[in-house]
This record gives sequence, C-alpha cells and structure tokens, in this order.
Amino acid sequence: MANMMREHVPQETRINYVITAGGYAPNVVPDFAEVFYYVRHPLPSKVNEIFDRVVKAAEGAARGRGMSMKHEVIHGSYAMLPNIVPQKLVYANLKNVGGVKYSEAEAKFATQLHQALLKDSPDLSTVNTIMPFRSTHKYSSTDVGDVSWNVPTASLNTATWVPGTSAHSWQAIAADGISIGTRG
Repeated sequence: MANMMREHVPQETRINYVITAGGYAPNVVPDFAEVFYYVRHPLPSKVNEIFDRVVKAAEGAARGRGMSMKHEVIHGSYAMLPNIVPQKLVYANLKNVGGVKYSEAEAKFATQLHQALLKDSPDLSTVNTIMPFRSTHKYSSTDVGDVSWNVPTASLNTATWVPGTSAHSWQAIAADGISIGTRG
C-alpha cells in the first residue's frame, strides 16, 4: 500500500524502504516481519503528514491479516533550508579558488572511469568548470539539513567524482578512494 501512495503524494516526496525481516520461507507467513522506511520531502510538515499515511497503510495491512503492528521513529533528517546569503559567499570563494585540475595519472584513471558511465555523461573537461550559481533542492537526506534549520548553513558541490558519476555507484567509490576525491 505504501508503494501505491507514490502516485498520491507531492512530486517532491521520496518514500524509500528496505525489508529488514521478511520470514524464512516463501510459503510460510512469518510470525515477525519488519520494514525500515525513509519518508522525505522539503517541508517537515509534509514529511509528518506522509509518514502518518505510511503508518496507517501498515496498520491497515496488519488488520487485514489479523495481526498487530507497532512502529517507532528512530531518526529523521530535515531537508536543507536554503540560505542564499552564505551560499553566494561560498560561490564567490569557489570562483576565486577555481575548478579541479587533474594530474596526469588522475586524468588517465578518470578517463577509464568515464568510459564505464552512461554515454550522455558530461565531458571530463567540465571537471574544472565553475557552474553558474543556482539554488536547488536536492532529494537526498543529510544531518546537515537538521543543522540548517538551527544555524545559517551553506554547502557546495564540487568534483569529487568523475563528471556524470551516480551516487552509490562503484565509480563514485573508486574516485572517492583516491586523490580525485580528496582534490575536489
């Protein structure tokens, strides 16, 4: 039921989950099952509203099977609260510092990683390009978001991966583990 909610929540919403305990055999209803959910949205009030709906969906599923259900909130992360003034200061400093420049060995390794990416990935030459300033919303979760609701916070994106690399990929790990990651 939670998966079907995806079509009935605001576009900016993300509902992610993992089944942490689902039984031991496909033909036996388990005596215990567990799932871990992340509900994300730029507005904390929407997160609470959507999370309550996920809980109600779980309660309905449990009732339908004649079982009980309980839940606990073990943590959460607010989305980043945009703060344009420090963001523009970070951007001005980034322009002064300039983009990333690979050594010859890094460029060779980056080329090998880049060949394993999707065909429409940005060209490697873009690694040293400072993109124009823009304020965007990201769909990722971070505890820095919690900080941003309490203290003025700024962040930046820099080339710690080969351009076009997806997060949580082997290419990201490979770049993070060498000087390409630390140089960025």
